[in-house]
Amino acid sequence: MKYLEKGLEVLKLIEEQGFKAYIIGGSVRDHLLGQVSHDVDICTNASIDDLSKIFTNITLNGSKYLSVTVNYDCYDFEITHFRKDISYINHRHPVVEEVSDISEDLKRRDFTVNAIAMSKEGNYIDMFDGQTDLENELLRAIGDPNIRFEEDVLRILRACYFASKLNFDVEDNTLKGMIANKKYLCELSNQRLFDLSIKIIYAKYDKGLKIIRDNNLFEYCPIYKKLFDIANKAYSLEELFALYYQKYREYPVEFPQMYRNLVIGVDEIISSNFSNYTMYKNQIYFNTAFNVAKVLKINANEQVVKFYNLPIKEDSELAVSKYEISKYFSGRNISLAIKDIINDILDYKIENNKEAILNKIKELVEKYEEVTECLC
Repeated sequence: MKYLEKGLEVLKLIEEQGFKAYIIGGSVRDHLLGQVSHDVDICTNASIDDLSKIFTNITLNGSKYLSVTVNYDCYDFEITHFRKDISYINHRHPVVEEVSDISEDLKRRDFTVNAIAMSKEGNYIDMFDGQTDLENELLRAIGDPNIRFEEDVLRILRACYFASKLNFDVEDNTLKGMIANKKYLCELSNQRLFDLSIKIIYAKYDKGLKIIRDNNLFEYCPIYKKLFDIANKAYSLEELFALYYQKYREYPVEFPQMYRNLVIGVDEIISSNFSNYTMYKNQIYFNTAFNVAKVLKINANEQVVKFYNLPIKEDSELAVSKYEISKYFSGRNISLAIKDIINDILDYKIENNKEAILNKIKELVEKYEEVTECLC
């Protein structure tokens, strides 16, 4: 509520200078639903120059969007001039122009529940009866749904997200417009597709997920179709990524780099049938690997006992340090020898004590010398 109250103060500051200003969009919708909003957007007929004279802490978001971010009393507000869309590029990017009245601005919004404006007095401008749709828990596109989704195909995924976030149904004609324009989804950037897909999957409710599956909305985006085929918010994000790789042997297009080591580590554990060495090497990924194995119907229950009873858990526990071991070998034989020794300790072939490791080192020195002689 504090954010909204601060937004109303911003409206008052703008209107004191002779301009009109309203809170708009999601924060008004959430307020009417009795929910707390964590961002507040404002629209006004004040120009960017006018706003620069009213507020000192202001950031330009791009003149073509007619938008700035104002920091007021430690709260950020995106403030945008009243606009109307005169055309769209690539079914996504609007070409806008300034208008003097809020009515044109409201017409360009996506859904009726997002097109309610609030004045500084707390009164509502609701041209499309969005409050009734809120009461009926219904998402309805403004105007002709087919035109709205053809203009901006991202609205299809926004509808799925809001359905999942709010537990709303999608009005029939709106859904038909989504289906009719799903072929344009592949024109969205992979980053947009990925980000909204994850938000839909992990939203509070599953309605958006069901809409996507029931209507094959990702028919023309095969990677995302496969992602939603396995999606389940019961999986952690790590488990979802690892499972995707296990099933399809590929990464999602915008797969975050930070998760690649996890996916590789989980794959090594599962493909080795939970060998002691791969569990040891990738132990931070063991829980994910175990959970993914259950989804794949691989019985790994016994591996839990094995994992928690590994003779060593860290290289620092070796009775002979890796540095000492390395003195007996050269080149790539150093890493091979260390791996062989750790492997034998983990598989209980030798004990983790100095005598046993030194004997193993002697055995490996002879082995590698024989190999070298054969290569010569």
